[in-house]
Amino acid sequence: MLGKNKPNYITWAKKTQINPSSRILDVGCGIGNRLREMLDAGFTNLTGVDPNIKQDIVYENKVKIYKSEIFDINDKLFDLIMLHHSFEHMSNPEQVLNKIYDLLPPNGHALIRIPVASSYAWRHYNINWVQLDAPRHLFLHTVKSIELLAKKAKFTIKDIIWDSSEFQFTGSESYTKGVPLNKLKKSNFSQNEIHRYREKAQELNLKHDGDQACFYLQKII
Repeated sequence: MLGKNKPNYITWAKKTQINPSSRILDVGCGIGNRLREMLDAGFTNLTGVDPNIKQDIVYENKVKIYKSEIFDINDKLFDLIMLHHSFEHMSNPEQVLNKIYDLLPPNGHALIRIPVASSYAWRHYNINWVQLDAPRHLFLHTVKSIELLAKKAKFTIKDIIWDSSEFQFTGSESYTKGVPLNKLKKSNFSQNEIHRYREKAQELNLKHDGDQACFYLQKII
């Protein structure tokens, strides 16, 4: 039984038809905060990988996070593989998708959340778009580029959910004014401005024009 107060990403994960015992891998998970929340929500088979943590981490003997990359996994399959804003940091996206495909059983899912350059924020702010985030973002994908990559990796795109927030405006407006990201504060904007940006983000998401999206890929054989 999943907990009543499910975070949004768990609601999204329901689209992948997972259950509390499903095998879940979070790629680029950091110290595993998302996986710990999923554990609290009732999931029991949770694994993470991130090459940038100091050492392997184990929580309650149930959540295991390895200081490694997805390419180091060779001995198990997962029902769901998640990449929450890590895919754009990877230098070899095609090879990553091929590896994900190999680690999924038939009908398994990958959930990939990324910034998307085919968006209002990119057209409006251009070089001041906050999601450019150079040099950390190695690739800026569009819906079309993900469609092409998914097809090459033999995935079917089952759904796309746009999930951008007011950050596309607060961050980009700050860049426009010469304020770096590490100086960005909500106090730099009035409550009315934040409310307006939040409403604009929701409007753009409904129009499939927000600057972030969640792609649901399925391995269908």
